[in-house]
Amino acid sequence: MPINVQDPPAIYDHMPSKPIVRQQLPLEKVNKICRELITHPELVPAGQTIFACTTQGTEACFTLMAKIDYKVIDPNDQMRIVRHENAHCNGWTPDHPGASPYRVIQVPADEVKALRAATIPTVKLGIGDYEEISR
Repeated sequence: MPINVQDPPAIYDHMPSKPIVRQQLPLEKVNKICRELITHPELVPAGQTIFACTTQGTEACFTLMAKIDYKVIDPNDQMRIVRHENAHCNGWTPDHPGASPYRVIQVPADEVKALRAATIPTVKLGIGDYEEISR
C-alpha cells in the first residue's frame, strides 16, 4: 500500500549538486530520531509517521530514511521518499510549498534506474547502513 509522500515541485525535483549521505534504519527508529531532529514540529501532525528527514551541511546533505521492509515501505515508496528528501537538499523548505497533493503514483522506471545508478555501494559504519550519493 503506497504511503503518503508529498511530491516536490519541479524546481526542486532533481539530483542535488552537493553529495548526499543517506542512512537507512528501521522505520520505528527513523520516526523517533527525526521527531527529535525536526526544526518545525508544528508541521508534523501528532500521530503522523515520519519516514525520513534531511539536514544540510555546507558540503553535503544528510538524509535519514526508513529501510525497505515490504510491510510499510516498498521500493516504490522509498524512491518517492528519496525524491522528496533530495528536494529538501535542493532548498525545498519544511513547510513544502508547491507540493503536489498526495496521490498514488508509480515512480517511472527510468527515474528509479537513474537514482540507483547514482548510488555508491553502502558502507557499514556500525550504527546503520550508509550510502553516499554523489554526482
